[in-house]
Amino acid sequence: MQDIQVSLCVSRTRLKKVFQRCIGSIGPGGPTQKRKAMNTKTLFFVTSIGLLLIFNHFLYYYSLFHPNTTTHYHSKSRPSSPLQEDDHSPLLPHDDYVYERILNTNSSDYIWVGNHWTPPPGVPTFTPRQLKEYYSRRNILVLGDSTSRRLYTTLYKVMHAADLEDIVITDIDGDPWKRVKFCEEFRYYDKKRGMEYHCLNHTHITEIQDVNRNETMVERFNFDYIFSSCYNGLETKWKDEASLTKLSKDYDLIIIGMGIWEQTRSWDCRSANTTAGERLQTSLEAMARTNPPGLQLVFRNCGFDSELESDNVIRNANAVAGQFFHDLDQKWELGRYERNMTLVDWGVGMENRSYGNNRIVGDSTAHYGLEARLLAIQQITHELLKSDLSTRDVIKNGIRSRHAVVQRKRFRYSYQN
Repeated sequence: MQDIQVSLCVSRTRLKKVFQRCIGSIGPGGPTQKRKAMNTKTLFFVTSIGLLLIFNHFLYYYSLFHPNTTTHYHSKSRPSSPLQEDDHSPLLPHDDYVYERILNTNSSDYIWVGNHWTPPPGVPTFTPRQLKEYYSRRNILVLGDSTSRRLYTTLYKVMHAADLEDIVITDIDGDPWKRVKFCEEFRYYDKKRGMEYHCLNHTHITEIQDVNRNETMVERFNFDYIFSSCYNGLETKWKDEASLTKLSKDYDLIIIGMGIWEQTRSWDCRSANTTAGERLQTSLEAMARTNPPGLQLVFRNCGFDSELESDNVIRNANAVAGQFFHDLDQKWELGRYERNMTLVDWGVGMENRSYGNNRIVGDSTAHYGLEARLLAIQQITHELLKSDLSTRDVIKNGIRSRHAVVQRKRFRYSYQN
């Protein structure tokens, strides 16, 4: 026992010497002075470590709840998907309430007051400046019939308005590219048929601020249109590996809008023993199956011809599209976004402004006026932002988080005879 006590005393003495050697002493003096110096240095040492730990803890939680949302823009040589980056930054500042409203509403929730559309409560109306900021930094193809050409023209004119605070109707309501073929760069030359697609090619020259390098870069982005009138043409394009490879190389966003020819010029779209709805179903399945990860698809369903109110071809095709995307939402946690696709329910929203005195009149029975195209642009932007918000946490964290789960309504689409 005595040996143990001696050993403990020796150990305590050694520890004390080591401790004093580590902390040091302040010059000569008695035990009281050395003890005070030791206590002062110990307090300073402990306080410094404590403050460092608190600061490190603060940085951790700040980075956790305030993720970096700096926008990364894409050159046309490297198209990217919103599943990889936060593309919503040019549209909105960080606002959890607005984000929640966008996530829990969709393009079918817009209502009409006269000929003016109103977004769902809490969802902002995107300004021309915000639209320009967002769409001028993406490589975009609008694919579809003449209703898509008019949508393309209106969006292009909004983005290139001389005064974004005061855009007059005559600047954005025309159709200057009707029956015009650009295609100077031969982006889409069909070698099999030896002819060009009917298309419009534009290139944005956009200044990009690189905050890391503290410099401004100039990059070019595609904004094109290709004419395509029938649903079965989509299946053909998404089954053609060469065509799909070129699409994914040149673009990161394709906005698809067609269907009116299935009703007004059905002989051009007719396929043996199939309905318009069946052809659309087959095409959507092909797109979901083969679409490349870096290529985002927006399918805008179809409006109505003012003289064919009793014909249900378009209503049934819109029901097919709605049911298809609903089924995707039930199949995966990320639903439709798992395949980088989304639906813009423009046709359903336009039905109440399609017939008789309520029609928003355009330059033909199949076309609508300016208000309908501005609604389509707002709805497309809403759905794109919803897609970005729904997928951001999954991509950033590499996990399935509760923020990535989209609140989905339970519904079934009905078919009419």
